[in-house]
Amino acid sequence: RANFTNGTTGEDNYGHGTHVAGIVAATADNKVGVAGVCPGCTILDGKVLNDSGVGSSSSLANGINWAVNNGAKVINMSLGVRASRTLETAVNNAWSKGVVLVAAAGNGSNQTKIYPGAYPNVIAVAATYYHSLALKSDGTVWAWGLNADGQLGDGTRESRLEPVVVAGVDDDEALQIVPESHLP
Repeated sequence: RANFTNGTTGEDNYGHGTHVAGIVAATADNKVGVAGVCPGCTILDGKVLNDSGVGSSSSLANGINWAVNNGAKVINMSLGVRASRTLETAVNNAWSKGVVLVAAAGNGSNQTKIYPGAYPNVIAVAATYYHSLALKSDGTVWAWGLNADGQLGDGTRESRLEPVVVAGVDDDEALQIVPESHLP
């Protein structure tokens, strides 16, 4: 466990990090709660947001570097901070060592970029109560969820349990969702 903040403890004051860690690595077959998707995985516990839930790009960069130096293969960051060269360097160093980085795309219901999710070597993820999007490092956008109002952009109102690729995204085109098998 490592604390990269001015917080008095390394504890998760809000529970979100603990919740995500449980989704990933909760013990299986113990008849308690749920099983994680990777119950044999080891969690590195690095606190980068202070006791008020605020952090800096430098504390996050320090946390990324610590995780990489301690053998992390995947780094999850359900947060966003301002861009900085220090943070971008930490992200790129982790990526160059084969670490998969996943971060929040944002929670502000706006188009403001947050980091590290907006860096090219990070998989940015977003979710709502009704539908979700994920941006992969190769630039493809995936969508799934409820589609009662056609919000997934596929021209239907059919909900999707399985992710589909959003193709042809640019400033002049509408989003179109097509099965991956139809992509070049």
